[in-house]
Amino acid sequence: STTEFKYLSYFIKMKRQIESVWTYPRASAQRGEYGTLFLVFTIKSDGYLEGVQLITSSGYARLDNEAVRAINAAAPFAPFPASWGGLEKLNIRATFEYTGRRIF
Repeated sequence: STTEFKYLSYFIKMKRQIESVWTYPRASAQRGEYGTLFLVFTIKSDGYLEGVQLITSSGYARLDNEAVRAINAAAPFAPFPASWGGLEKLNIRATFEYTGRRIF
């Protein structure tokens, strides 16, 4: 989440793109697995994903793997706007929260 206006619309679009492919693994929901994980992913100026790194696990590999999969599936993202002044890469810290809701 950013409050800096020049980045806001880009990040809103990116978040929606990721959320559109991110799911709660059915097996995890049925087992009551929940947690919060933190990761960092790097986007190049052309919008292509350079890498994803899990920083803090949710405690469940299945949940961690789904978050990483969602980032990869959502890519590529939009190229950086020209107004960003030739920025080459961007490291984005992201939080994924699984609430433990049950899916049947």
